[in-house]
Amino acid sequence: MNIYEDLRALRSRLGWWRAAIMIAFGVLVLRFWQLQVVRSPTYERLARANHVRTLSEASPRGLILDRNGRIIAENRPSFNLMLEGDHPRTLKSLRELVELGEDAESDEAYLAQARMGPTIVKEDIPLEDVARIEARQLELPGAHIQFVPRRYYPAGAVGAHVIGHVGRISEEQLGQDFFTGAERNDYVGQSGIERVYNGMLMGRNGVQRVVVNSIGRRERLLEQVPPVWGESVQLSIDMELQEIAETAFADLGGAAVALDARNGEVLVLASSPSYDPNAFSGSFNRGEWLSLVDDPSHPLSNRPIQGRYAPGSTFKLVVAAAALEQEIVTPETYKYCSGSVRLYGNTFHCHRAGGHGSLNLKDALAMSCNSYFYQLGAQLPIETIARYARQFGLGARTGLDLPHEVDGLMPDPEWKKRARNEPWYAGETVSVAVGQGSVLVTTTQMARLAATIGTSGDLYRPHLFLRKLPAGVMPESYADSVVSPPSRKVGLRTDTWRALQEGMLRAVQYGTAGRARLPDVAVSGKTGTAQIAARGRIEESVDARRPEHLRNHAWFIGYAPRVNPEIAIAVLVEHGGGGGAAAAPIAREIFQAYFEKKQERKLERARQTTMAIR
Repeated sequence: MNIYEDLRALRSRLGWWRAAIMIAFGVLVLRFWQLQVVRSPTYERLARANHVRTLSEASPRGLILDRNGRIIAENRPSFNLMLEGDHPRTLKSLRELVELGEDAESDEAYLAQARMGPTIVKEDIPLEDVARIEARQLELPGAHIQFVPRRYYPAGAVGAHVIGHVGRISEEQLGQDFFTGAERNDYVGQSGIERVYNGMLMGRNGVQRVVVNSIGRRERLLEQVPPVWGESVQLSIDMELQEIAETAFADLGGAAVALDARNGEVLVLASSPSYDPNAFSGSFNRGEWLSLVDDPSHPLSNRPIQGRYAPGSTFKLVVAAAALEQEIVTPETYKYCSGSVRLYGNTFHCHRAGGHGSLNLKDALAMSCNSYFYQLGAQLPIETIARYARQFGLGARTGLDLPHEVDGLMPDPEWKKRARNEPWYAGETVSVAVGQGSVLVTTTQMARLAATIGTSGDLYRPHLFLRKLPAGVMPESYADSVVSPPSRKVGLRTDTWRALQEGMLRAVQYGTAGRARLPDVAVSGKTGTAQIAARGRIEESVDARRPEHLRNHAWFIGYAPRVNPEIAIAVLVEHGGGGGAAAAPIAREIFQAYFEKKQERKLERARQTTMAIR
């Protein structure tokens, strides 16, 4: 018997085990080499990122100032409650410290965003909440307070449609070239000047690099790059005149635009009713937003550039210009007004039931005689009227530096065929001749019309921007306005301009625009009443007794002084009735305030000169 057991099978199995162990060890060594050598830079970056946080520090927006150096948009200190990382216990503790809302789903939303990076849990929190959270900072890993300069508008609702407002940037806006440089959670311009000049005003965010521990608590600051202020913007708006204009509207809806007739600078751009843009700068809930959007008075609508209205009798200036240039009439051509005119089988009524009798073109403008212009409408082709209206810039955007300006409409046969697939009828031209029918204009277009007539053809592009200023520079009052070259010239004969100007002067002296008269300044103007409902629908009711939504719109356009005009104004009062009663008094307040301020500046300069001589 062989006392030695055959171990060959065992040795074979042990060999396989040794090989397997060596292979496994080799794989481990290879993996260790890959992790420690090949991918070392990658994991070093991940490790560093795990304990070093890069935080954005919001930059203050540049100031917005009016022409006198008055600040109309600035910044105030504000604090946001931020959360970063996966910290459900922290969020639960925060709910016990500050009011965050009771929606259970919001916790998951907060945490999902916080895992991706710092997210706002609550913005613009009061100082007592800031103190409460800072005192418990060690108990709230992942939570911190972020200082944010927030927009503040000292004048509140005054000038809101000019200045605009800011709001947190949306995901859609993040990808737009217009908002290049903005980061998530940044506030950017959403309307008005804030939006148009957002690139200047926005500035550049700063950066903080901080060390955090394993639970996300900040340990120390590694590096800080301070934010850069945005550039400031000075506007042509005169906030004193703006406030006077908006106050004059009281509870009425409408728009007022005042331009410097010498260069197109916008002195007043009032939209009534208005809204407080400060609401958009802080915590703005859905209910507050809906209350503005659903308001039947539409306070968010910028009426001077977005409201399209029939111009009423103010359009007679264009028709008069066309008739004079085409030599259909002269300034001294008389026509008779009996209170109505029968044309094309229809009766067209004058606003004065008994008629105006016999009057020439200049007095027809002064008294706003419909019958006179109905007859001109029967003599002028619609294409001719449209051509002259477009020369004055009516029906097209003015190019004002505000967003969402609309065109208006100057109808002609081609437009009607395209829009309604119908031919143009001669009776429609009669309605257009008194500013009714399909013709639509904006208040800004009508202010420019007044300025163009007052300057005998100088047509400017209205603008709000005067200049930009480096951060920290506070300007004094902008230099007195000077004459600048117009965008283009409306080429009418000198006699035509004189007739239009004389008609507007007479309208204020003894015609329909008498309530715009000033004792020491020669004001020229034209009123208008834009019909809302068809005459048959409202024939039996006096305008003041009609339902408000059926009352006529009231217009006034004008300029002053008579020679070398400085200021041109257009006022539109929605459902205000007659232009002379509703719109002219508002224009008068703006005119009066402008010239009173001018006189005060003269007296102040004289006083300073006297002091210097002494």
